[in-house]
Amino acid sequence: MWIDISRSLHEGMEVFPGDSEFQYSKELDMNKGSTVNTGVFKMNTHTGTHLDAPYHYDIYGKKINELDINEVCGKAEVFDLTGLEAVAEECIKEKISGRTEIILFRLKEKGTAFSTYPPFTASAVKALADRGVRVIGVDTPSVDPATSEELPAHHMCRTKNMLILEGLNLEGIKEGTYELAAMPLNLFEADGSPVRAALRQWR
Repeated sequence: MWIDISRSLHEGMEVFPGDSEFQYSKELDMNKGSTVNTGVFKMNTHTGTHLDAPYHYDIYGKKINELDINEVCGKAEVFDLTGLEAVAEECIKEKISGRTEIILFRLKEKGTAFSTYPPFTASAVKALADRGVRVIGVDTPSVDPATSEELPAHHMCRTKNMLILEGLNLEGIKEGTYELAAMPLNLFEADGSPVRAALRQWR
């Protein structure tokens, strides 16, 4: 059975500082005489659960429609690293011994502010790459601090050809091995996309 690990998109939801608020409205309404219901939504490409395209932080990077969707589907390991101030290289070396391609990290403690979370150091990202990781998934809005302009973790991901899934909902998900499906929309020349991410036990 698949478990939904994406966040609900709704008006009033928290968004990254400076990003546009999520908006949804009905365009046609059966309660007002229309024959169908249709809606219109407006959102930043990095709202809620989303996949960063390399173009988000590299002007020469691949755009979301240029990515292979197979890269964000497959065997994934979930690790609980809650309680840290930052995810450092030493933590990765201690926690992750084998090689794996997709790793999802539970980092955010319940009740903490949206912009309060442990970021990754560039050396931690490199240590993940050295272990064969090609996709990093987090339950936080970013792998870098919310106030960062240098984005060292993002740029190390770029250097190591790694993709970043952000804003996952990993509450209640135990450490272990799963199958992940987290495909983005086919948005032409976009820097990112919302995803409907889901896990199920690896068989």
